[in-house]
Amino acid sequence: MNANIWKICDYIFGGCFVVVEVVWCYYDLYYKWYYNEAFRYTEGPDHIWKPFSNIAEYSRNPQFASPYYYYYYRVPFEEIKNKIEQECTSQQYIFAGAYSKKEVHSIIYWKKTEKSVEILQLGQMQKYSEENMQILNEFFAHFWKQELSAEKQKVKVIAILCIENANRELRRHLLSLCYVDQKDGEQGRYRLPVVILHQEEPQVQILPLYSKWRGKKEYDEMKEEVSSILGLSTTREEE
Repeated sequence: MNANIWKICDYIFGGCFVVVEVVWCYYDLYYKWYYNEAFRYTEGPDHIWKPFSNIAEYSRNPQFASPYYYYYYRVPFEEIKNKIEQECTSQQYIFAGAYSKKEVHSIIYWKKTEKSVEILQLGQMQKYSEENMQILNEFFAHFWKQELSAEKQKVKVIAILCIENANRELRRHLLSLCYVDQKDGEQGRYRLPVVILHQEEPQVQILPLYSKWRGKKEYDEMKEEVSSILGLSTTREEE
């Protein structure tokens, strides 16, 4: 009798172990796929990087996504644009061009150092949408063809999005417990999204870094650079 009971227990525990292993493998593979999809490196048919695609992803775990909020004064887009122009000029950025299509307006500045190419692209729109983000990708591709078609160096992009009205898509894709990762760094490409929202209480939000080590140095450098350009003080940062 005791031998039969132990045999039954062996089958039960063995079955449970197999089920747990199968479930663990499923979720491990699923989340690896999900992670790679969320931050995948995206190029257009012309093989030019699309930095405004797959910028960030919604996090279901607040532990990994505590956004940085900088409360900002309410000013028109023109004043923000003028401030960025002045700061970029003082920091040796080159004005690359101004672009407009539909409701989207954009200005691009860039500079080349010994170690990397640094790009600041300011985009302004009434509301966030994937269509508008693709328009910003088009502006970036035009700039790339004009200035960096043969570029092989490390490239860092600060993407400042000036958005007049918050909507569900904006909150889900960029403001609702989102994080950014530097998987693009595997191709020598790094980016930092910054959202300036005018609706309700004005704020500047710099998305936090997902990984504690991947691209952290580049992330910190870009964060310091954009904080300097916008005149933000890290002492006003709230989590």
